[in-house]
Amino acid sequence: MPDPYQQPQPKKDGVPLIAKILILVAIGFIAWVLISGIQLSLDDIFMGTLKVGFAFLLLYFVYYMFIQIFKPKPFSPTDSFQKKLIRIAEQSKPENIKTLALRGEDMRFFSKLGKVSGLLFIPYLSSVPEKDVNGEFVYELKKNKFGVIEKDEFDKPIKIKKMKVMDEKNGDWLFIIKKNFLSERLLVRAHHSFVSPISETVWIKDVNVVPVGAFYYPAKQFQSEIIRIQAQHQAEAVIETHSHFLDLVANITETTLSGDPNYLRIMMLNNENISTQGGVVGGNR
Repeated sequence: MPDPYQQPQPKKDGVPLIAKILILVAIGFIAWVLISGIQLSLDDIFMGTLKVGFAFLLLYFVYYMFIQIFKPKPFSPTDSFQKKLIRIAEQSKPENIKTLALRGEDMRFFSKLGKVSGLLFIPYLSSVPEKDVNGEFVYELKKNKFGVIEKDEFDKPIKIKKMKVMDEKNGDWLFIIKKNFLSERLLVRAHHSFVSPISETVWIKDVNVVPVGAFYYPAKQFQSEIIRIQAQHQAEAVIETHSHFLDLVANITETTLSGDPNYLRIMMLNNENISTQGGVVGGNR
């Protein structure tokens, strides 16, 4: 039984678009020769058709490239947020910060990642469960918004994992790294505990970095805080999506109201009243 929600697929024509263009050009050129009465040989007709067809193909190629270059790209919250981070990091980087490098235990070996072209501190938006000295999770009693302890169906207090309290110091350093002028940017994020004091050469206290999305994290941070890293990325994407959604709502509302003659008339009257009141106030002064 066919799916009623499945849209019918249009049948694809077997003739390519370029072949259609060449056929139309050839027919048009031959028709022009016959109508104008010009005496041409088959070689002249063939060469003329090729030249005109090549010209049309060149114009079509230029048009296609123009459409591909200026075609609006679909919105991506992660790409949009990353572009903002890169722009702010490159504008706010101190001049004395030059190089980012990785180092092993006790400085036995190190590797140079590249030149620092941008530096930015990104505060955390998500917390992680707190652990004791033995690495066990710390639990606390669950309370409602009124501060009353909640209980389960057996009238026992509900325990939940205690989350670490975040402050302005909780966050990652973001380094924009470029090897040379032609190389792509490398976005390295690291918790401040993995970063040496900010100076001319900054060290990340790990032997390598691991890619997570578009960013690179120290391997130890990736291993111990992958849940927080993913939650942080999700929170950043939600914030960017919310801002984009508000812009869409504002644009749709403005477009809809601008087509309403009653709304335009009200706006014109309001502008006239504001102008009149402004003139009166100015005159009284």
